[in-house]
Amino acid sequence: MATGKALYTTKELKTLVMSAVFAAATAVSAAEPVKVGNPGFMYSVPGSFLTVGRCEKGKYMFNTYPGLWVRNVSTCWRENFCRLVPSVDGKDIEVTECVMRDGWLEARTAKGSIEFAYARPDVVLVRSKSPEMHIRFEYQFPRQKYDFPSTFGRTVDYMHFNADRILMDTRTGVRDPDQGNTVHVHPSKDGIEVALLDVHTGDWDGAEVKGTFEAAVATQKASFEKMYASLPSVPEEFEWARHEAAVLFWTAIAGPRGMFKRPMMLMSNNWMNKTWSWDHAINSLSLGYRDQDAAWEQFRCMFDFMSPEGMMPDMVSDEQIFWLAVKPPVHGWIFSKLRAMKEFPKDRLETAYALIGKWTEWWLTCRDFDRNGLAEYLDGCDSGWDNSTAICMNRPPLETPDLQAFLILQMECLADIAKTIGKDGEASQWTARSRKMLDATVKTLFDEDGAPRVRRLRDGGFDRDSLSLVTRLPLILGKRLPEKCRARMISDIKEKGFITEWGLASESVNSKHYHPDGYWKGPIWGPSTLIAVEGLRACGADALADEISLKFCKLIMKSGFSENFDAKTGEARRDPAYTWTASAFLVLAHELSSGGR
Repeated sequence: MATGKALYTTKELKTLVMSAVFAAATAVSAAEPVKVGNPGFMYSVPGSFLTVGRCEKGKYMFNTYPGLWVRNVSTCWRENFCRLVPSVDGKDIEVTECVMRDGWLEARTAKGSIEFAYARPDVVLVRSKSPEMHIRFEYQFPRQKYDFPSTFGRTVDYMHFNADRILMDTRTGVRDPDQGNTVHVHPSKDGIEVALLDVHTGDWDGAEVKGTFEAAVATQKASFEKMYASLPSVPEEFEWARHEAAVLFWTAIAGPRGMFKRPMMLMSNNWMNKTWSWDHAINSLSLGYRDQDAAWEQFRCMFDFMSPEGMMPDMVSDEQIFWLAVKPPVHGWIFSKLRAMKEFPKDRLETAYALIGKWTEWWLTCRDFDRNGLAEYLDGCDSGWDNSTAICMNRPPLETPDLQAFLILQMECLADIAKTIGKDGEASQWTARSRKMLDATVKTLFDEDGAPRVRRLRDGGFDRDSLSLVTRLPLILGKRLPEKCRARMISDIKEKGFITEWGLASESVNSKHYHPDGYWKGPIWGPSTLIAVEGLRACGADALADEISLKFCKLIMKSGFSENFDAKTGEARRDPAYTWTASAFLVLAHELSSGGR
């Protein structure tokens, strides 16, 4: 077909319109195509909610059946939705691997390949050049079977699937209601070519999908190359991981839709297909070195959902907002780092000042129940460390030193912005409030030896024996803290079982509560490592910061961008492809290459 001719029209389109599917992937070197399958990546493009990839039986959540799957990451339809099963001579053949090439995906079998490319974010083109290969589309909701030949421009059929009904307009198709919820597509002499449409609301309007498969590939290749070039430089030995981070980011950006008012980088295209209200800020940090506009969009995105009182939701998806918890106020610290990379224009500074200020006032007003000038967590999820022993074993509400540290830095950030935009009086007020909280934090949440501790509101007692890394994150305050406090936390990190071959355990490996797959009770996480390293640098412990950064970067080279990792073995844990893990890697690796600055 000539370039520019409508590839699919109302008359010619074979369209499977669908919602929801699951996929996973892994990667090879930056010079090689990315293998998609196990674990991690799934194929998609920026703006799309459709993903494609291969999964193995029993691997990760929702993978009930092995094979090649299409999924929609919208939380409206989360289950594995459609499995593509190739066959030759009436026998099913296995998809052995998926390879993500520049702008398209190849699903390989012993009898040929199935190829995928995005004509636009809501349209995936699917083709096979084999005249022998049939493809069976198996849906996971009760529907009728339609059996029809696939040819190029010689039939008049299209199909529209959604959650409520099936519409089919065909002059050649054979309907067989007794055969279940499948669609059989048979090859012509040229193979198979169909389009998968994601119709979010309403009906497909019959709009043409213009261009060829090759044109779609060229468009997406250019899109990926732009993403790859926008990421910060890293030492040469970690360039492979930088490339894979670009792939992960490129596939995880959902477009404006439903609740989303702007492009939103999801945490994952697997089951963590939402955005949390500190994860987004971590992701913005890695984008800020070379693409301030993209960094601003990701930093700004969760503020779209702020309540009138200034509360940020725990997490959002395109269909849901979750208000049962919040996340820690890391935003001032991160925005200050973004400003250090490149100053924002005045209008964005003013917007950030208003939003961060409202968020800060919410903490100071609504989360200081005893009015002693220190804020509290009401739940482990509020801290971001859902099941941390420092939080959950002390029965919230709790005053913790990490929360105060974030708020102190956030008020300093506000003071600096206020001064820059000509609000000197407000700058002085924020500075005074920050110093007052710092004094109260040192007095209340560190003991006489400089050890951090957690205060319980229910009885006024303290827990100073925690072996959770979260209580050492106040290092981020650097030399604002007394020397004895800094020295004690650095000593704890060095000597109390936090440092392993692979990085910083979230719970000391010497703790009786340590668990290798205990979520925040042991595994290594990217954000906690990033914050701790930042704190060590702020305290002048650059050699230790470099050591931990290097360990984490090597961990990524070994195990990819999983949600977290076994602290002792480095084995990947939980969601296999997590964007904030990639962001933490990019920042740590870049700062290694630039001397930690």
